[in-house]
Amino acid sequence: PTAEPEPTATPAPPTPTATPEPEPDPGPRGILSGRPLNRHIIRRRPVAVKVANNPEARPQWGLQAADIVYVHPTEAQITRYTAIFQSLLPNRIGPSRSARLIDVEIAREYQCLLAHVGGSPGVLERLKVLGPLDVEGLYFPLGRVFYRTTDAQPPNNTFIDAQNLALEGRARGLPTLVDIDSWEFDRDGTEYSGGLQTVLLPSQANYPELYRSFYSYDPGQSNYLRFLAARPHRDMASGDQIRIDNVVVQWTNIHDSQIVEDHLGALSKEIPLTGSGRAMIFTGGRLTEGRWSRPGPAERTQFQDQDGQPIKFKPGNTWIHTLDQQSTVEVEHPQ
Repeated sequence: PTAEPEPTATPAPPTPTATPEPEPDPGPRGILSGRPLNRHIIRRRPVAVKVANNPEARPQWGLQAADIVYVHPTEAQITRYTAIFQSLLPNRIGPSRSARLIDVEIAREYQCLLAHVGGSPGVLERLKVLGPLDVEGLYFPLGRVFYRTTDAQPPNNTFIDAQNLALEGRARGLPTLVDIDSWEFDRDGTEYSGGLQTVLLPSQANYPELYRSFYSYDPGQSNYLRFLAARPHRDMASGDQIRIDNVVVQWTNIHDSQIVEDHLGALSKEIPLTGSGRAMIFTGGRLTEGRWSRPGPAERTQFQDQDGQPIKFKPGNTWIHTLDQQSTVEVEHPQ
C-alpha cells in the first residue's frame, strides 16, 4: 500500500507591525508667526507701523496683535517700536510717530509697507530707497490710513488703520503676496511646562527709568508678561497686559549717524541689521544663546544656536530688542 504523506505545518502568518500614524497636516502657517492661518493670509504683504513709546503715548493700541515688534533705542536711549502685522490687521494702531533709520532695514527685510508720521530730513531722504513701501503720514490725507482721535492729546493722537494701509499698497501697484523666508516653529502640542521660569531685564543700566522693560515668564500660559517702567505694559485695545511668546535680544553695532534729529543736535542712530552677531532667544521658558545672521538687505534674519542649528520658535508673537555691544541682559531664575 502507498504510504500516506506526512502533513506539514502551515507557517503562521507574520505578526503585523503597527503602521505609525502619519502626522496630521497642520495646514497653512503664517510665515511671521507660525500660527495656523487662512491660505490667503500666509503670504500677504505685511504692514508695519511706527509706534511711540513716550509715557504720554501709553498704553498703546494694537501691539498685542502684531506678529513681530522691534524695540530699538533712539536719541538719549529713549525706545520706540516698529510693529509688523500680517496675521491680524487692527483698525487702530499707535499712536504713530516719526520714523528712524532702522525702519529702512526692517521694511526691506519684510517687504512691508511702513506707515509713520514724519521724520528728520536725513531719515526721510534715506527712506526714499523704499519707494512705494514708504507711507508717510504728514502729507497723507487723513481719514483712511491715518486718522486723528479726540481721546488723546497731540502729537499722540494719530493712529493707523492696518486694513486700509494694506489697501494702500494695492493702490500703489504693489503685489499683494510676498516671498519671505519663515523661521522654524515648534509643532502644535509642544510641552513647555519643563522650561525655566525666567525674568529678562534688557540693558537696565543704559535706559532711563521710564523706558526700562522686563519680561516675567508665565508657565501656566507658556509665554512672557511684559512690564514697562516697573508696571504691567497693557494694550489699550483690550486693557490686558501684553503677552509675548518669544523674546529675542539682538546685539549689533549701534552708533551715531551724521543725521541731526532735533533742535538740540541729537544724532540719529544707525542700527545695522545685516551681518551677524550675538543673540539670546527666550521661548517657552527656555533660554538659548546663539547668533543672528542676515547676509543682505533683501534676506530674512535667521537665528541659530551655538551649534549652528536653527532656533525653533514657539508659534505666536515675537518681540526683538536691538542692543548695542556694550549693553547687557540680566536673567533671574526665581527660587
